[in-house]
Amino acid sequence: MAIEVTVNLDPQKAKAFLEGIMREGDQRDLNATLGKGLEQDTQRHFLAKNAKPNKKGWPKSNFWAEIRQATSYTGANADGAQVVISDRRLSPHVHGATLRSSRPGGFLAIPRRPEAKEAGRPALGKIPNLFLGRFPLLNRAFLARRRGDRLEVMYWLVPSVKVPKDPDALPNPEDLANTAVKRARSWLNRQEPSHG
Repeated sequence: MAIEVTVNLDPQKAKAFLEGIMREGDQRDLNATLGKGLEQDTQRHFLAKNAKPNKKGWPKSNFWAEIRQATSYTGANADGAQVVISDRRLSPHVHGATLRSSRPGGFLAIPRRPEAKEAGRPALGKIPNLFLGRFPLLNRAFLARRRGDRLEVMYWLVPSVKVPKDPDALPNPEDLANTAVKRARSWLNRQEPSHG
């Protein structure tokens, strides 16, 4: 599932120069300029989010860098331009969601230690000798390993995880619209000599 980024220009701000564009300019060229700019602004936003440290101080998964890589300008015509974020993992952050295992009765593995976070999913096998355990009093299942005489819980196993809606998952629409207006004015100014 892809997410489409849309910027609606404030009609009050845009009306004067849009009328000029309708008479003089190539709308597809303008929309291509705005679309490419939107791609850059959106990618910059994800890069800034990726630069923030992990809340627990653990190794970074670079989730937002991967979302940035999945963000691309896909084309323009006289009606508009399209920037698509083709990574379905973004949707829960935009809308909020409850995630569950794709297998019936399955569990999600939540890293308990930095090594587990860095290793990724248990099925990848990067942490050898994991075994399933349960804390009956807590009604909690886990994957652990033995370290000498110690037990290290590496992952909690849970039936679901709530992902809260992140109001900063996508760039601020007002900021994007203001930047688009500046780009449109700049584009229009570059067109004037050819129509003079």
